[in-house]
Amino acid sequence: MLTGSFSCGAFPGMLAASSISLISQPVLPVSTMPKKFRVISQAEAVAGKTKQDVHKALLKTNMKPEQIQLLLLKPLVIKKGLDQATAQEYAERFSAAGLKVRIEAYEVAEPADASGEDKQRKQIFSLLLKTFANPIQPAALVEKNSVRLPGAIISALPAPVAYSGLVVAVALGLLWYLGAGQALIFGGLEFPPAVMTFIWVISWLLPAFVGSVLLIFLLYPMWPRRRPEPYLRLDPKRHAHFHRVINQMTAAMDVAAPELIEISAAADIRVAPARGLRSLKRGDLRLTLGLALVAGCSVQQLAGLLAREFGRYASPSATRAAIWIHTINQWFARRSRTPDEWDQRFDHWAVDYPGNITHGAIALARSLTHRVRRLLARLAGWNTKTTYKTLRRLERDADLFQMRVAGSEGFRALALQLHQLIEAERDIHHLNHLALYHRELLLRDLPAAIAEAAAHPTPELLAAAENSLAQTNPRLWEARAADSLRLAQAAEVRDPGMVTCDLPAHLLLEDFPQLCDSATLNAYHRQGTSDAAQHRVDNARILTERTALQAQSRIDNIQKGGRAPVNADGSIEWTAGQP
Repeated sequence: MLTGSFSCGAFPGMLAASSISLISQPVLPVSTMPKKFRVISQAEAVAGKTKQDVHKALLKTNMKPEQIQLLLLKPLVIKKGLDQATAQEYAERFSAAGLKVRIEAYEVAEPADASGEDKQRKQIFSLLLKTFANPIQPAALVEKNSVRLPGAIISALPAPVAYSGLVVAVALGLLWYLGAGQALIFGGLEFPPAVMTFIWVISWLLPAFVGSVLLIFLLYPMWPRRRPEPYLRLDPKRHAHFHRVINQMTAAMDVAAPELIEISAAADIRVAPARGLRSLKRGDLRLTLGLALVAGCSVQQLAGLLAREFGRYASPSATRAAIWIHTINQWFARRSRTPDEWDQRFDHWAVDYPGNITHGAIALARSLTHRVRRLLARLAGWNTKTTYKTLRRLERDADLFQMRVAGSEGFRALALQLHQLIEAERDIHHLNHLALYHRELLLRDLPAAIAEAAAHPTPELLAAAENSLAQTNPRLWEARAADSLRLAQAAEVRDPGMVTCDLPAHLLLEDFPQLCDSATLNAYHRQGTSDAAQHRVDNARILTERTALQAQSRIDNIQKGGRAPVNADGSIEWTAGQP
């Protein structure tokens, strides 16, 4: 019997009863399985009709010629999964066109009961959709300050104005000197030709070379960089329920819904402009969901963090201020990081092109790029200070939305948990680097490894998280207010929250292990490890060798330092008077 099925349009007329045969399965013991029906073409014309008559009649129903030929060629399932009345209607329509068909009954299995995880997921989505059907207002404080857009724009200008002014000043000064300044200063000198040639080299050629090199390295932030592989996008069809929750939350907050949702292996959540400064006019946003954070949070905590991220964009003026300030500050912060991909290129060139002249040029390039990055870091710090008040207001509003959704009672505990995840992420990435360098191995599941390390922190990791939480200065790389000030504000708020659900947040995403697997590979590819799939092993294999990898790293560092040889067990042979 044939394979495949398709449905067609309505057919005129009614069928003579003699042209339909209703065939049931042989008599079997009574079954509780539901019964369905399928309509099957017998590839013959009814009495008094020819196949040509059937072909013409079916063409009038807008069927395709190739479909009609199949119906007349061999028995074919026209439609299946029907109830008896619908199957009878289908059969009558085809018989009216002259095609002999039959109806066949068959039993289908009951749909499998949803798993416990699926039931929990449905309950969570139902809870969140019901909760976010109501408007979300920030938790109230006595004092309220709105973000003023003109002041926010001006506050973020010092760094770009200072740096662009420096570049323009150097360029104009060099052009003036080479065009008129050199002649004005040295034009009246009269010496023998050999001396004048030497003076020209010193007064024109050397300044031209030095000034051009300086200008080129001042433009270092604009140098071409490898465009990283984009983050993976969360399929809006596969994860339609999660997209619906996000859209309903943003609608309740009166915030623009994100144009796309991305996933990463990181331990953070970010809502950012979808197109940088080009998003100023439209206010379009993107949500990047860190799966390590999802793996380490409850539904209630994740809902609060999402509300906090979208809370920065809770008004048109706040949206434009946040896009403007964060884009500029983060651009300077990222360009001032050391090391960056140009350091890697210098390393490769030093190996590929040996020689004193080449190494000297590379050393000069390293020195100049390092100085430019130091300048950019100072400007980034300056901009962080000038935008501090606006950032504090944005963070204040964001925190009030978080406390309104998830409650204020667990605010500090969640903040510490986030810092533990961040410290665990750094620790896991360092361990992963050692495993790749020494064993050519990589962790299979980065989000799971990070969440596990944060859930069972070492004393060192916990101390680092506590110290990070207690810092009073804004973090340069995050361009936001310090957590200690945010905690002081949270102590003033008493809000029970809207969402109460301690189930793990990963239930919100179907096929979470597969998402983590894909996000891990994407993270390796973004780092430039194109063959990462060949090196991945189970997390336990690397985590159990943590001590051995760290010991091997210390041995290598000592040996590279030119000290005494190190034994395999980490001991050092000492001789009289010298190591």
